[in-house]
Amino acid sequence: MSDEVTLAAPADVAMCYRVFLRREPTNIDAIERHLTNRPTIWQLVQSFIASQECEPIKIEDGCSAIWSRQDSRAIRAEGSAAANAEILEHLKQLWSGYGEEDPYYSVVTDPAYRTNNITSELTERFYETGFDSAVCLRQAFERNRIDVDPRWHILELGCGVGRIGEHFCGDFEYYNGVDISSTHLAHAMTRFSSKNITNARLLLLREALQGDMNFDIFYSMLVLQYNPPPIIYYLLDQFFAKLKPNGFAFFQLPCHLYGYSFDIDRYIADQGSHGSIEMHALPQKYVFELLYKHRLQPIEVCPYSAIGPIGISYIFFARKGIS
Repeated sequence: MSDEVTLAAPADVAMCYRVFLRREPTNIDAIERHLTNRPTIWQLVQSFIASQECEPIKIEDGCSAIWSRQDSRAIRAEGSAAANAEILEHLKQLWSGYGEEDPYYSVVTDPAYRTNNITSELTERFYETGFDSAVCLRQAFERNRIDVDPRWHILELGCGVGRIGEHFCGDFEYYNGVDISSTHLAHAMTRFSSKNITNARLLLLREALQGDMNFDIFYSMLVLQYNPPPIIYYLLDQFFAKLKPNGFAFFQLPCHLYGYSFDIDRYIADQGSHGSIEMHALPQKYVFELLYKHRLQPIEVCPYSAIGPIGISYIFFARKGIS
């Protein structure tokens, strides 16, 4: 392989205009400006892709792709109570194992957070990554001109080791962290104790489902996607019912995965082979069915890049009506 660097030429600039901006350059001066710093062809291409003018074109292309590719007919979310219980037991065992072997890596899949790599400094960096997720929720309220009340109680489904939860504890009067894995919750309890966090309660999923609790915000990010469609449906159904009137739901999940299908009988039959972290999707029609059932009015539904180029993920933001 040659180490020779190929510098961009005027013809390359013109081609970038046509491919990325879908227009001709206005004049020769426009072309020359792109060549001022003697970029390589690759640097030139990157500059066009990152340009402000290219941004709406990329969004338009993405919208067209979503419209043409999103098809939910291969996914069924219906599941019996017995089947759901069997799957939840499988998931509990699976994620409790992750919590024992690699608790931080199972939450943020960066090799730096592997058990054999983690240090006190890396642990702090890990928990700092939860700040942006907490900010993401606040931004949704701000851009929709909804005041955030610090007296609210928030519930996070899939709290893991408390990465985001510790930031919510500073934003809201009370925090409920729910997880299927007792080993993850043990790490969260240790963390909260070390930070003298006293306005939090950490619960196993079965405790939260069985308990008579309510809250002002339901929150879940990067968690529902690891559950099969009938379980996503079941969990949303249960927690939407516990959300207070006038409360808010803010949650992320994939609604389409390329080449993905789901059949509950086949999944249960093959359950022993599910030894790695799974990725699942729940079609939008089921999400809106649940929102309607529980009187939740959508405020925003936005594509959200959380799963890489394997499908289409969304954030839903909705408010519950008064009974």
